[in-house]
Amino acid sequence: MEPMSANRRGGMERLSGHGIPVMEVKELAKMGAIVNTLPDASIPALRALALPQRGAIPRERRQISSKRCSGRSAGPAQQSSPVGLLPLESMTAPVSTAVTVVIPSHNPHLGRLRETLRGLRIQSLANDAWETLLVDNASSAFPADADYADSAPPNLRALRESRIGLTSARLAGIRAARGAAIVLVDDDNVLAPDYLAEVARLFARDSRLGAAGGKSLPVFESPPAPWQNEFLSLLAVRDLGETELLATSFRPAGAAQDPYPLCAPIGAGMALRREAALEWAAGAERDPNRRRLDRTGLDLASGGDNDIVMAVLEHGWSVGYFPSLSLSHMIPSARLDPRYMARLNRAIQRSWIQVLAAHNANPWAPIARWTVAPRKLKAWFANRAWKGPASQIRWQGACGHFEGRAAIPRC
Repeated sequence: MEPMSANRRGGMERLSGHGIPVMEVKELAKMGAIVNTLPDASIPALRALALPQRGAIPRERRQISSKRCSGRSAGPAQQSSPVGLLPLESMTAPVSTAVTVVIPSHNPHLGRLRETLRGLRIQSLANDAWETLLVDNASSAFPADADYADSAPPNLRALRESRIGLTSARLAGIRAARGAAIVLVDDDNVLAPDYLAEVARLFARDSRLGAAGGKSLPVFESPPAPWQNEFLSLLAVRDLGETELLATSFRPAGAAQDPYPLCAPIGAGMALRREAALEWAAGAERDPNRRRLDRTGLDLASGGDNDIVMAVLEHGWSVGYFPSLSLSHMIPSARLDPRYMARLNRAIQRSWIQVLAAHNANPWAPIARWTVAPRKLKAWFANRAWKGPASQIRWQGACGHFEGRAAIPRC
């Protein structure tokens, strides 16, 4: 999910999602290729990646303001611990490895899940230096171990989280994680072979880095229509180029508001320093509203990634985009259905307002509920929603924006 970009259409700012402003998606023609040619990493396994205190950031990297970033086999599932009133730290496993991969999964597609696990199986980081946690998130139909065992890495552990929702599944994974770094992987992502080794290297290099992400390149089941290029960022498609980008503060010097850094990682492949992950998790466990900011069942809300990034920045860490981190995102044809994209845009823009409000960073005033209907009608004409699917998707985004503002408590 992403803040509004500066472009305007029909009297309101254009809406965007999942890490790239809608009108700033570049080089889309090259995004249909799988990236699998990254050079092999020659990085030693880091079994116990240290968690140093926040320190100086290497000067040679380009820094940009937050405003605009210019060995175990698969076994039976374990039930995750219920949430209590204890501090989250008391529910977490001790650090014993460099990296933990957390894969939340709700009623997964077996073929895509197998591809995700196969990508982990060929990671260059030694198997005993990292672990995989596959979280069954209240699925009504979840594959049996035998269905994916031949694709899974040997360090896989499975557990079940009974509270439905992506955030709840991520929290369950963080509680069980043994890694000094935690990588969030969706069950339709395939990491480049050196992804985990590169995560370990980046966190070892920069003691202040709290969250990192990189390229998310699509692998389409069927090619998108040319008019859909405008909306591919809604599907977590991202390529910000070959330059490392870093945001070092939530509110840059001289800024009147807390702008969201456009180089901030998206959820697909987001790597978190363990300490930063625990700080976010502690707040999310205490606040049920924040646990509802992301996917829950059929709800397409998508604010969880932004909630993590904002919490990381609020606790003094930096966040960044690193082109050396790359993954392939498998996108089924159903997600290119204009009706799905319209629903998705509406939910993204609604949850974007909610996550901004949760962090006292919302620049838009709340509006009365009775004004939502006439605002939507005006936006219908402003966006010419009758002209075709692209106009409909834009209009649905405007509707979500108004719904989000109407849900903000009015003082």
